[in-house]
Amino acid sequence: MKRRTVFMIFLVFLLLGIGLTLFTYLYTSAITSKVSSYISLSEASARSYSIFTKAGDTIIIKGNSTNPVDIYIISPEIVPLANSVTSFRISFLSHINGNLYIQFRTLPYTNLTKVSLEILVINTWFEGS
Repeated sequence: MKRRTVFMIFLVFLLLGIGLTLFTYLYTSAITSKVSSYISLSEASARSYSIFTKAGDTIIIKGNSTNPVDIYIISPEIVPLANSVTSFRISFLSHINGNLYIQFRTLPYTNLTKVSLEILVINTWFEGS
């Protein structure tokens, strides 16, 4: 009886350890890349960030700026995501495999614009796709 109790406790801890290891691996693999930045843009200027994606990955862009900015995806074509925003949280699916450029542009006649941003790329499998 005593050996069986010790074995059951050992088995519970072993399964718990395997479960936590698997969860940690899957959770850390969910976000494939993360870009956090604080940039300053002058009047009518732009700054781009390159990220590697697979088709179907979810991309989340969030942050804020002191003056309105326009946000674009630059791949084979230019796709506007947001126009004249000071606070943003944008989520979209990547449509290409490879490098995708996200560009922040300031508007004409704006003074120095400071932008705080974070870009996350989340794996397709984590979303259930």
